Amino acid sequence: EITSQLLVEEALDSLLQLLCCKLAVEDVILSVTQELTLYLLTVLVIQLDQVPESLEQKIEIITSIFLQSPAPTHTCAAAFLIIQLCSRGSPVEIQGEDFLQSVHSVLLSSPQTSVSPPMDLGKFDGLFTLLLQYVNEGEPSMLRDFTDSELWNTAWRCLAQVLHLSPDRPIMEGETPRPGQPSPVPDWTTLSPSGIVTFLGLATVVFSAAPHQSLQLLASPHSVIPATLGQLLSESFLKHLDHRLELPALGLAARCCGAGVEVTQDVVLRVCQLLCFPFAMDVEEPMFSEILRTLLGREFVHHLVQ
Repeated sequence: EITSQLLVEEALDSLLQLLCCKLAVEDVILSVTQELTLYLLTVLVIQLDQVPESLEQKIEIITSIFLQSPAPTHTCAAAFLIIQLCSRGSPVEIQGEDFLQSVHSVLLSSPQTSVSPPMDLGKFDGLFTLLLQYVNEGEPSMLRDFTDSELWNTAWRCLAQVLHLSPDRPIMEGETPRPGQPSPVPDWTTLSPSGIVTFLGLATVVFSAAPHQSLQLLASPHSVIPATLGQLLSESFLKHLDHRLELPALGLAARCCGAGVEVTQDVVLRVCQLLCFPFAMDVEEPMFSEILRTLLGREFVHHLVQ
């Protein structure tokens, strides 16, 4: 046991030395090494189920990487480590405006990762988990800042891209696959099943805090939101989801990012929760009619009874 502890301490010391290296944008090898280092530290914290003191002393460096690294993939990797540090009581402080700006910048860049995240997670899973913690645990003003920012729309466009929809132009009726027509396999490298559950949890928080603003987006027949929600309920997507969940690592991934074990049920239930908002509120007739028209046009009823 003493030998194992010494090996862990030696490995941790080596990883922290790599983490503290100054990164030049053109230094591809060092960039990949630091990205891998962040993931290894995340796995180490999960396995130890505690934060070593030497790692806690480097929290300022980790937050600096998250906010200021010239490599967007480092922000993604640092997010996973910050989640594990926070869940074990380590004091991680990031200013709200800086946090939102950093996340938005990464989502817009759509970075190509050189290193796959551990446990078959998606590269953006950690970002959306941190966003959910941000709006749940922060001041009410933080939630307003998020819902009023372009980041909220960018997040939906990101999910649409994962599902191979076309978020950069109006999504016309009929563009999503019809019943019986197969859809492409989702881009699980960007968002894993548990990442999608986390995203839907974030959407539920926003819908609850700003319902009228959210319903306006749901009422638009060409909005990315109804098209995306409809795709999440489609038979072809749910088959892809079940197939992906057969991977052994996904169970640990779900626990790592806070998603339930019954991920498919979680996705369906959370989408249904979002669709219930118009019927639980006092919505003016013109908008309510638009929402009903959109729901019928996207075949939500068909998806729910299939």
